[in-house]
Amino acid sequence: MNFYSINDDVITFANVNDPNLINMAKELISPEHLVIIYNLEKNVKDLLYDQEYENTFGYLYYYNELGTLVRMRISGDMLSENSKKIELKKHLEINYEKYKEAKVKKINNDIEELMVPVLLSTTTCDFGIPKLSLGGTDIHGDYSYIVHEHLLYRCDVGTNYIFRVESKVQFTSGDAAVEPGYDDNYQSNYGIITGELFKHIEYGYGTWYSAQPKKLDYFPKNEPAYRTITSGYNINLTLGRTDSTSVSASETGFGISASSEFSSSLELGYFYQETRTVSVPNMNALWLSQTEGAAWEFTGFSLTPDKAVTVYPGMLFETIPASPYAMRYNGEYHVNIHFKTKYDRKYLWDLYQNQYVEEIILLDVMI
Repeated sequence: MNFYSINDDVITFANVNDPNLINMAKELISPEHLVIIYNLEKNVKDLLYDQEYENTFGYLYYYNELGTLVRMRISGDMLSENSKKIELKKHLEINYEKYKEAKVKKINNDIEELMVPVLLSTTTCDFGIPKLSLGGTDIHGDYSYIVHEHLLYRCDVGTNYIFRVESKVQFTSGDAAVEPGYDDNYQSNYGIITGELFKHIEYGYGTWYSAQPKKLDYFPKNEPAYRTITSGYNINLTLGRTDSTSVSASETGFGISASSEFSSSLELGYFYQETRTVSVPNMNALWLSQTEGAAWEFTGFSLTPDKAVTVYPGMLFETIPASPYAMRYNGEYHVNIHFKTKYDRKYLWDLYQNQYVEEIILLDVMI
């Protein structure tokens, strides 16, 4: 218990439960180090948000060449201790290569300048680079795995915070996996991704609530929707409108090919697909009736049973600072992923496996 090691630019914390060592691990997350923390016997808390996710046994933290903090989570159920060691080693090797490449690219850059948020008193700003990249791999025994990543952008417009989250989610069934050890009888059957906005609640000598973040737009959609988007807090603030375009979005977000763009005098531009990110599976974009958010349902995977499928849902939303009390977080964006795989046994009843992944993004006043 409570083991840590420093090896050049990689710092490892294993089986840590000492609060002093946990604080030390937090302080060491910087452009100079790749920090890994893991525990093969129980869940590991995220150093960034102090959150605990089910079946999470490791985290990696480093800065990419843009100066964006990257946090990768390794999780899974029905895994042996040896399987967890293999996954940790594999993810460390992959991310260490990315980290080394980023360090080379940053040699001639002023990292401090990239890291300082820009506070604006005018009504013009640019999303710029992502403030945060959250993601990971979640393994469901030998049936399936989900790779997910979420880019968080923020722009300050007067007293409003405008956020954009772009997600990349890859569904891989046992039949589609190229890695050995997966059950190739299980094929992708169904997927649903929800993005939901919640107030943040803090407890202390009382209970304090942030403002409720408000959805402005979501993408992709089932049909074109050209319209003007206005602020939910400031009735005099028009954020922009959607327009048809043939411009490629390869230089923004995850580089998806887009068929629409959001244009704004505030420079809050982003690209998104009007219809669907892929032809297989079929996609149905849903409004969530009971919550502030959106959902995307994916079906018809059976047309390509031997392929992993990647989709790109996202949302534009806004919030305002919690008042009158200064809170660390000004709302929450929750991404929930459900992936079902099916084993067709011909003349017997079908067998199904369900995999669930959750990512909670706390909206920092200063990320």
